[in-house]
Formats: sequence, C-alpha cells, structure tokens
Amino acid sequence: MLFPPLGWKFRGVVGQVGVSVFARVRFLLQRCANVRPVSDSRGDFIRLVLNAAEGVGKTLMNRGHGTACEDTPQETQRRPCGQGERGDATGGRRDYSDRGRSWAIGLLALSFLALALSACGVADVPQSTLMPQSDNARLIQNLWGPIFWAAVVIFVLVEGLLIYSVIRFPARRQNGEDMPPQIHGNTRLEMAWTLAPALVVAVMLILTFQTMAKIDAAPPEDALRVRVVGHQWWWEVHYPEYNVVTANEIHLPVNRPVVVELESADVIHSFWVPRLMGKRDLIPGTTNRIWFTPLEAGSFSGQCAEYCGVAHAQMRVVVFVDSGEAFQQWIAKAQQPAPAVAGPAAQGAELFIQRGCAACHTIAGTAAQGVIEPNLTHVGGRSTLAAGIIGNTPENLARWLRDPQAVKPGNKMPTLPLSEEDITALVAYLQALP
Repeated sequence: MLFPPLGWKFRGVVGQVGVSVFARVRFLLQRCANVRPVSDSRGDFIRLVLNAAEGVGKTLMNRGHGTACEDTPQETQRRPCGQGERGDATGGRRDYSDRGRSWAIGLLALSFLALALSACGVADVPQSTLMPQSDNARLIQNLWGPIFWAAVVIFVLVEGLLIYSVIRFPARRQNGEDMPPQIHGNTRLEMAWTLAPALVVAVMLILTFQTMAKIDAAPPEDALRVRVVGHQWWWEVHYPEYNVVTANEIHLPVNRPVVVELESADVIHSFWVPRLMGKRDLIPGTTNRIWFTPLEAGSFSGQCAEYCGVAHAQMRVVVFVDSGEAFQQWIAKAQQPAPAVAGPAAQGAELFIQRGCAACHTIAGTAAQGVIEPNLTHVGGRSTLAAGIIGNTPENLARWLRDPQAVKPGNKMPTLPLSEEDITALVAYLQALP
C-alpha cells in the first residue's frame, strides 16, 4: 500500500482533482473550438479528446472514492487498509495486488491533458509555425512533423518501459543490504540501444539536409526583390524595382516568389515571420537572403528574433499578402508623393519642419528628407505605429508624440516640447498622409 495510512484519502483527493482538471480541459477545448472555425479533421480530433478526457476523469474519480477498509458496513470508524488490502466502496475488503494501478491512471490522465492542450495550441496564435502559409514554411513544417512523431514514439516506448519497470519490479531490501546483486549488462541489448538512437539521428540529419537544400536553392528569376534593413528598433523596407520606401509593414503579392535581402544598420537582428519563413539573421556589413512564395492572402505577424537592445521585444513587423491587383494598387499609391493639405493639417505640416522632425524623417514631395528614422510619406495609411506595437489611431499617435518613451521605452525618438495644440495639428497632418 502506498503512503499508509493515508492511501485511501490520497486516492480520493486525486480523483476529485482529476475530475476538476478534466472539466477545465473540456472548457478550454470547447472555447478553443469556438475561437476559429476548424476543419473536420481537427474538429473530430477535439471531440475525441473531449470524450477521452471526460472518461478518464470519471474513471479517476471512481478509483479514488471510498477506498477505506471496513469490516462491516455498520462500522462507524473508518480505518486505513492494511498491507495487501484494498478498500471497497461497498464496505467489503478485496486484495490490493495492483499497487501501481492508481498511478497508472494518473499518468494516463496527464497524457490526455497534454494531448488536449496540444489540440488548443494553434487555435488563435498569429505567430504559430504550425499554420504555414508559404512554400518555405511548409517545407519546415514537413520536416518538423516526422521528427516530432518519431520523438513521440521514442518517448512513449522509453517512458512506458520505465513505468512498467517501476511497477513490476519494485525495490526490496534483501538480507539487510541496500543494493541488490550487481550483474554484468547484456552486450546485445547495450549495442541495440546505442545503434538505434544513432540510426534515428542519422535519418533526422538526412531529412534536415534535404530541407535546407530546398530552402537555400536559387530563387526564380521573376521573383520580387524586397530589401529589409534592421534598425534599433524598427524595419526599413525598400522595393528597388518600384522605387518605393516604407517602414514596419511589408506588402507582397500572393503566389509570386519573393526574395528578401536582409541588412543591418547597427547590431545583429533576426527577421522572422513564422507563418511565412524561417528565421534569418541580419548582420552588419553582410547581406543575407531568403526567398519564399506566399500561398494565401492575409496579414502575418513577425518580429525580431535576436536580442538587439532594450526595445527588442517591441521590434515587430506585419506582412500583408495581397492579391496581384491589390498589390499593384498599393505600389501605385506608395509611389506618389505626399498630397497637399489644408486647414489644421497644413499647420501640422509647418510644425513638422519647424520642430526638427524633417531632420530624421522623409516625407516625399516636401522639404522633409531625413533618413535616420522611418519614412512617413504614407504613414496615415499604415495599420500600426511604433514598429507594430500600437494601432494607427489619432489617439495612439497623440500619445506617441506626447511621450514616445512611455509608449515604447528605449526608442530613439526624443520627447519634443509640444503643446496640445501642436500635437493636434501634427496628428491631423500625419493622418492626412494615406
């Protein structure tokens, strides 16, 4: 009996906790299924896990209830089971020959819990690598799949043998000695468990090399060229073919190969859009390249994946994959200079020059030609501000102008002496640059 005399109480507590845990798992899975429409196969999987979790939880509860040993149902005093006994919920005694059964059920419960949580893992995660939307990302996913399932099989075999050995061959003291008799190992068995992992690693190595060769192959000649320069802590984006410069948001056409040339203006960065491509470093003085073909339209979040300073975690990027027509419309709009403005926006345009903003930022068609910080020619048409950390709204833009360090600590924009009237005029001007 495990933990006498508290074994029956312990199993009762485990049973109650088990039911509570699986009730919570069921709630999370149902919520997971409602967050985003799921495919039939994923829906069937979630329903399977729901039913299995509920069944295991009830089994665990039944195993835990009423396990005190009682001589007769009329006894008022409950007593713990003795060695070799197991309590019966009806009051009788029965042999306790399977001492590890409760633990086996607990382990099974934990397995279902892990399975259930994995089913919910990709329900609404914008930067999940498990939902690839480009040929590059799908190559990585196709490599990850076999390696993951091979690891699952190995884990189940190894842990299964370990658990079986613990339950089947419990440690016993013999003749007052703490250590059992020591014998020489089985040479064939030792060779097998040495060669088997080596074979598994070799297969994984071959699959990895094949995937790397495909990812690093030469891109098609008609691929769109995009140059991305990493700064602390924002992204400068060039389209050399169209003479377009923007920042922090990238537009790409669907089903057209794209070559991204990666450079750094200061320290090492790493460009990563998980659903479109693997990570690729930006190293000062070096140009790295990666290419892929977006396969579905949509918006995809990314970020810098290499620590680059105090605002590293807030160096984000959004990639918009547009239809061919929508991409050409965006390019045509991005090639235009800033429009003429009137009213409060015109006052804001004057303040932009007077307050020194033009020393750092470019607005095409105006006297503002700074190249230190992001190009703001069409900032009003972007979806985010401050490298993707806040939405592009008048309120957020006013917050940024009022105190940029409060919005994004560590960034290199100074806090300017602006009155509320100045901020209102500047917001009106920048929002008028679509």
